[in-house]
Amino acid sequence: MNAEELKNIKERLEKTIQTLESQTNTLKNDLNLIKEYLAKPDQEKNSQGEQFVNELKEQAHNTENQIEINQGLLQKLKSTQTESTDSKDYYDRLGEEAISLLQRMKDKVSQQEILSELYRTVTPASKESDKEEKTKEEPQAPPSDPKADLEFEKKLQKFEEEDALAALKKKMGIK
Repeated sequence: MNAEELKNIKERLEKTIQTLESQTNTLKNDLNLIKEYLAKPDQEKNSQGEQFVNELKEQAHNTENQIEINQGLLQKLKSTQTESTDSKDYYDRLGEEAISLLQRMKDKVSQQEILSELYRTVTPASKESDKEEKTKEEPQAPPSDPKADLEFEKKLQKFEEEDALAALKKKMGIK
């Protein structure tokens, strides 16, 4: 991670904090308006119905909960923002996360290689029998079978995954 990426992350973090602060302030204002309405005499509220009042009380409770959640997120984001990115612990943690990510990618690639190898060992026999069938039979439109369509989709997805795997290997420099 270079300085520019860190700067971009910091800017996104600041924007997130600003958005959360704005939402929290809006929620507080809404809550105050609801509390003012609920504090009015019953004569003024009767015209709007008891159900509306109950909905407002529920929304007021939900708003209070969201304010608490937002304040917790703000505190967490602010503490993360103030954490120094120059510290050794920060880079150690980033290194560990990168190594963990690479290990997961390596495991996934090896799993795909095993599946690919298994596929290669199973398909040669079927390719030969397919060629013989094609030369003997006239081409016909396949019957519409949902099960066969599903199997075809799975095979197609497997081929796409193999292509993606090959591209990933090429990017990573793995043979």
